[in-house]
Amino acid sequence: MVKIKILIFIVFSGLFLSACDSSGTQEENSTIDLSSKPDGPKDPEDPEDPEDPEDPEDPNFQVSVVTPVTTITTSYSPDYVFYSNRTGSISYNGSCVGNRTEAVVGNNTMKIYSASSTPPVYIPLSSGQYESCVLTVTDSEGVQKTLKIDEFVVTDPNSQTGQILLELESSLGGSSSSRNQSSRSDENQPMNMRSIESGASARSNTLSAAQVRLLILAGAKTVQESNLLNSSDMTLAMPVIIEGTMKKMSKIGLSGEDTSILVSSLIVGSLMKSIDKRKTHLDSSTTDSQQTPLQTLMSRMSKMTIKNLRSAGISPEKITNASSTLVSTMIQNLDEAGLGADDISTAVESI
Repeated sequence: MVKIKILIFIVFSGLFLSACDSSGTQEENSTIDLSSKPDGPKDPEDPEDPEDPEDPEDPNFQVSVVTPVTTITTSYSPDYVFYSNRTGSISYNGSCVGNRTEAVVGNNTMKIYSASSTPPVYIPLSSGQYESCVLTVTDSEGVQKTLKIDEFVVTDPNSQTGQILLELESSLGGSSSSRNQSSRSDENQPMNMRSIESGASARSNTLSAAQVRLLILAGAKTVQESNLLNSSDMTLAMPVIIEGTMKKMSKIGLSGEDTSILVSSLIVGSLMKSIDKRKTHLDSSTTDSQQTPLQTLMSRMSKMTIKNLRSAGISPEKITNASSTLVSTMIQNLDEAGLGADDISTAVESI
């Protein structure tokens, strides 16, 4: 009897210990599951939280451009001015740096140099396009504000290509005094000729400053890719400027095909005027066979213009009218190109 009681005690003791162990395991597992739930609230102060921003935005921290580098500059260390409402250190990223390392409250004036510069020695920029320059101001609390320096192009001061791009930018930008001008004297002229004459007064309302900038940068990029950015050979450079700017027109939000034709006329007209006083830069070594440099330039410009009408966003239905308009623009501007009677006759034949 005593043996039976001892056996029963042992069995119940084993069951009791097993139950205790199972309960402990469940509590342990429950604790692990709870701590590993992915949907729990995230602590914004937790440094390991991936959503915690490294540089929190401070709307009261202001950094903005005051005076940008001009779109086309002949300076190898152009001026740049930005505003900051806090003091702080300045760091740079990209293809250029400024000669300023500390920001003050107010306007900060500096010069732009090559990114390979090591202060206090600053290396001048090279000719070319600069599109990835960024400066960052970090205040005393570590808050940062970044400012992208607008894209710009450096050309040699003696480059005729650079000067022509500057003239084209000015021409496309127009002037406030030209907005109210209109031409009513020759109402019997064909529509395409009247539209050309009214182009000067319309250009200010046709293109925004941002659109002009994009066209000039596109022209500069194309001549740079053709190794003509610092060239003074107009017979090569001018047709390439036409190609670059016209190919860009369909991508800058112009208001229709008629606008594209008008802008194309303005570009061609400006380039024709740029020939004035530059006949010595018509290089005979790059002319087409059995043609004078002037004939070659007129032929290449007219062909490049017509070739890129589709790229400019002009439909096949309007190609004929557009071609007529642009050829008329070239002829109409021959006298403003500073050409004599014989040269004009030669140019007309080439167009």
